[in-house]
Amino acid sequence: MQVPEWMLKPEPVRKWHKKNSGSHFIRKTMREISSILQNEILSERFARQGNLFKNLDPRVRLLTTLIFLVWSGLTQSPFTLILLVFTAVILIKFSGLNLKAFFIRIWLFIPPIVFVLSIPAATNLFIQGNPVFFVYKNVDAGFWFIALPRNLYFTFEGLKAIVMVTLRIGISLSYAYLLIMTTGWTHVAHSLYVLKVPSFIISLLHLTYRYIFLLSRIALEIMESAFLRTIGKVRNKKKRSFLASRISFLFIKSSYMSNEIYDAMVCRGYSGKPVTLIKFKFSLKDLFWLVNVAGISVILLIGEILF
Repeated sequence: MQVPEWMLKPEPVRKWHKKNSGSHFIRKTMREISSILQNEILSERFARQGNLFKNLDPRVRLLTTLIFLVWSGLTQSPFTLILLVFTAVILIKFSGLNLKAFFIRIWLFIPPIVFVLSIPAATNLFIQGNPVFFVYKNVDAGFWFIALPRNLYFTFEGLKAIVMVTLRIGISLSYAYLLIMTTGWTHVAHSLYVLKVPSFIISLLHLTYRYIFLLSRIALEIMESAFLRTIGKVRNKKKRSFLASRISFLFIKSSYMSNEIYDAMVCRGYSGKPVTLIKFKFSLKDLFWLVNVAGISVILLIGEILF
């Protein structure tokens, strides 16, 4: 028995033209929601690993973060801010975190946006000072009913101010990133309670933190079900209608679930006090670390006086 000749011929290669199914917005939304959940899993995984910052008592970690945040908010010296940046980078490096991911997440996103949006504030319209370079000279300019000065220029004091604001924001995000990536949220909440932060504020932060991921999972399930039911091209009007209805559904769902979740927490013994299975112990290495933080604070104070 011979095989027919047509069965021996290779299958012709067909060129498929990629068409927009109209469901790409659902895939993109699913991808963004998944990244939120992945960040939570990633931070919890790093928090369980042994490293420089993780080996300290959670209360010491929180106190260290607060000290550096206070320094970044009160200092008027660029030298102090730059030193705080280097300190954050060193701590993140020796804590086993990925420096590349740190710079991408923190320094390449919010600080550049803040700097760009703050550029108009560096002109003599807002901050008077020594001219650095002129936008225009001796020109009668105006915008609608607002009369602009004849000379518009960027001042040294204005540029210094927006650079310091950008550094402050980057430093605050850096130390918050270090704390969250090395300390589980339950330990952070319990440390706040030990530091005599009111229980109401801790409960509010705790519920907000958990609600973000709970609603993210619900939104992801909604998007997955919509993606599986989507066939063919979807019109933009239908997309807007779908997103608006899902946003309203999430709002109603969150309002409905709030009472149920609180009742469930009370039934399980919730009293407003954060509870953790790990007992905090202040050791000699924690004392040595606090001495180092005090030494860094002295250096920052000297830099504040000299520069």
